[in-house]
Amino acid sequence: AYFETPLYVIGTSLHKRKIQEIEFLLAKPLVTGEGIKLEYRTDLSLSYTAINTYTFAVLGGIISKNITADLPNEIKACEMIQLKVSFSTFIDDVGGSTTPRLKSIILR
Repeated sequence: AYFETPLYVIGTSLHKRKIQEIEFLLAKPLVTGEGIKLEYRTDLSLSYTAINTYTFAVLGGIISKNITADLPNEIKACEMIQLKVSFSTFIDDVGGSTTPRLKSIILR
């Protein structure tokens, strides 16, 4: 499962804005098999660039994550930005499943 945000205007052609921090908050902690992948683009004609994937296997049962200026794929200064958020779902042996529940994403 995934969703795309609207294309947000965050700057102008003369005063582009640089995203230096991203924070996401989940409604419940990650569990085994779950993850959240963040991607962005700065123009609707561009492909998405992966920021990173944050999983239970790497981070444990987190409920929030703050990604600072050393973003894995640094977001360049831009006029507009659109995010794509994908979720990794865990399916157990009896067919039950769990998916991360995103509460908010903040760009600074």
